[in-house]
Amino acid sequence: MGKAETMSYISSAARVLEDFTYLQQFHNDHGAVLEFRAHIGPLVVKGVDMIQLNAEGQISDFEVMVRPAKGLEAVATAIAQQLALATSPGGEQ
Repeated sequence: MGKAETMSYISSAARVLEDFTYLQQFHNDHGAVLEFRAHIGPLVVKGVDMIQLNAEGQISDFEVMVRPAKGLEAVATAIAQQLALATSPGGEQ
């Protein structure tokens, strides 16, 4: 996934996750794990962002895990809708 596509996913997530808050972080020279909590509609979701860095200190891998499963499904659906809007004619881009 390239930089533009990654930014589309991150900006879509920012639009659908309400009251997003990082709770704690763990890091070393090779990356970080950031724990978060947010709402999507009436659901409370918790998750982690796992970020790996390459030798130059640039992000080489970014993985997100969300729970509970019902929350993950709601997040995935809402982000997919945002991405569809952004790529449709007259969409946000």
